[in-house]
This record gives sequence, C-alpha cells and structure tokens, in this order.
Amino acid sequence: MMSSAENRLPPCIDLHIHTQYSDGDGTIPQIAEYAHKRGFSAIGFTDHTTVEGEFLNTRYDKHNFATYLLEIEKTRLKFPELTILCGIEISESFGSIPDEAESIYRACDLILVDGHSVKNPFIGAQKIRDWCEMFRIFTKNIGVAHPRYKDLTSKEWNIITRSQIFLELNNPKLNNGEIAAVRRFIAQPNAQSTLWSVGSDAHSLALVGDISIAWGIVQQYQLYKKLIVPVSHV
Repeated sequence: MMSSAENRLPPCIDLHIHTQYSDGDGTIPQIAEYAHKRGFSAIGFTDHTTVEGEFLNTRYDKHNFATYLLEIEKTRLKFPELTILCGIEISESFGSIPDEAESIYRACDLILVDGHSVKNPFIGAQKIRDWCEMFRIFTKNIGVAHPRYKDLTSKEWNIITRSQIFLELNNPKLNNGEIAAVRRFIAQPNAQSTLWSVGSDAHSLALVGDISIAWGIVQQYQLYKKLIVPVSHV
C-alpha cells in the first residue's frame, strides 16, 4: 500500500469530489486551490444529482447546474495548469431520461452512476451512454461509481467488457474483498480494454486526493493509459 506522501506525488488525479453543491463541505475554488498547491494534475467535481441533473442533498436552494458550471469555468481560468472536470454523480434510480437533460449532459466531462444508490447501475450507465449517442454527445466519460465488484453478475460483466463504460476505483470502498474482486476482473482477457477512473469520494477538503489504495492498483497493473484522464508512470 502506498503512503500518503507517495499518494500525493504528481501527477495525482482525483475524479470523485463532492462540494457544497451537494453534501460536501468545501467550495469549488477552495478544493481547486488545495489541489493546485499539492501538485495535482486533474480533479473532477461530481456532485450528487438526479438523472435530470438536479442537485441532491444540497444545503443551498440557490444551487443549480448553471451556477455550478459557471463556477467551474471561472475556477479553470484561475488554475489553468490544473485539469478540472465538470461532472455529476447520478444518485437516484431512474427509468427514462428526459430530453431536458441534454444541455446538462453535453456540458459534463464526466457522468457517474452511483453503484450503491442506483438500482442496476451498469444498465443505467449503458442507458445513459446510448442516450448520449442518440443526441450525438460522443465525448462523454460515463461510468459506475464505487461498483460492488464482489457482486458483479455475468450480465454486468458483459456490459462492462462490451461497452465504453468505465469502472471507478473508489478509495474508501476498496476493502480486502473488493480489492481481490478487482484483481480477478483485471486478470480476465476480455477486461483488457476496460477504462478506469480513481477517486477519493471526498466530502471534506482534508480527504481530497486520498487515493492511496486505488493508486496502488493502478501502479500494480500499469493502468496509467487506461485511465479516463491518462497519466504518465509516477
């Protein structure tokens, strides 16, 4: 396992961070400044939303996606050397996807489907990818946040290995059983084209970049170029 010091050596990426737009403590500028000072190369804001893009668990009624996107865009200008992804984490089960979601999905660099809160998250992620392709939104990173690797069904394995849905290595959810299941998955020949992401799932500033366990898997299996934000060997 990597130490916290090794964890924060550049290029550190953390693509699962919550802010005050949902249930996090930090603001977008605070988190970006924290990451910048510590030499991060990329971060991703992924606040909880419905499938329509409405924020969940927020303490502020004024928060909406337009202000979220604007604040991220302003923060990018302040820290041009830091890659900042605008994302959402869909955290409620859903059926159909409303057409009104098009503008939000088009603005996102990253769309996560919550692997714990959403029923059939892999089917949901595939549905979102198919929907985006129907609307000619081809450049989106769509994946499942903190999937339950130990409980993957054969149907879910097929979705993963035959689609462009990425899997997340979510640091706080990676207990010994989950790590063993991840390793079994990576060992499968048809898993070689799978894309990956890493995230701290941070809800407080102090946990941003806490990816040591996830990063250890990336290092062990040389997944650098298979990350949705590729990085060089550290």
